[in-house]
Amino acid sequence: MPASPQFSPFRPEDFRLYEPQNRSDETLNPKRLVVRQRLQAIGEAAKAALAEEGLGFERRESLHHPFSVNHFRVVAQWTSLFRDAKARKEFARAVGPDLGKDVDPGHANAALFASIDDEGITVGLRVGVEAWYDAQNLTNRCGKSDPERRALVELLRSAPGFLLRIHDWEKRYPTESISRDGVEEVLKYFQPGKHQLRCYRAIPKADPASTSAEFLGTLVEGMRKLAPLYRFIAWSPGNNWLLKGSGGFAS
Repeated sequence: MPASPQFSPFRPEDFRLYEPQNRSDETLNPKRLVVRQRLQAIGEAAKAALAEEGLGFERRESLHHPFSVNHFRVVAQWTSLFRDAKARKEFARAVGPDLGKDVDPGHANAALFASIDDEGITVGLRVGVEAWYDAQNLTNRCGKSDPERRALVELLRSAPGFLLRIHDWEKRYPTESISRDGVEEVLKYFQPGKHQLRCYRAIPKADPASTSAEFLGTLVEGMRKLAPLYRFIAWSPGNNWLLKGSGGFAS
């Protein structure tokens, strides 16, 4: 088994790599590669911690250099944890091999993540626009069930210090004070396949914690706090609100 990457603290100059004037500068690729290695260490540590809780993830990092897929601009870098190959095979068995391929790309799954940009570090859970199956699983679970909505409220409140946000909308819902009405509002407006849903904590670059040696533990613990929310949202054979027992998708 290969050794886990070693974590070295972020540095104040790391955040400047993502300022507008630097995003397309290829001479900064070596410095962004060092940031990528830091993110790999964060993702690997979180993956190991979550494995202890019975969650299997694959880890992937974003590109550290300008390329066509990032429009030749490195606006941010991230590490992402999404369902592993075993879980993707379980999904394929449930929906068939053709549809099962839809969750092969990492961005097509609900994911835990840590990211860095010119403003600071963010840790959270993301259900992207392309993660339709997981997003629909959530809306089906809570759409018509008051007990499930209340369960979601309690899960969010049990992870204080995070914000729930639809896409890039201005309104944010603090997890520690979110109400049933707040969850109902989110579910009313959130549309799978159209909107991203995030539950996240942003640590500004000015916060001394962002460049501390102990920051790895802070980020791993943040992902661990969101693991129950991930289980609640992400489709699995034991959390199936997406498919009918007789076949086909539930409405």
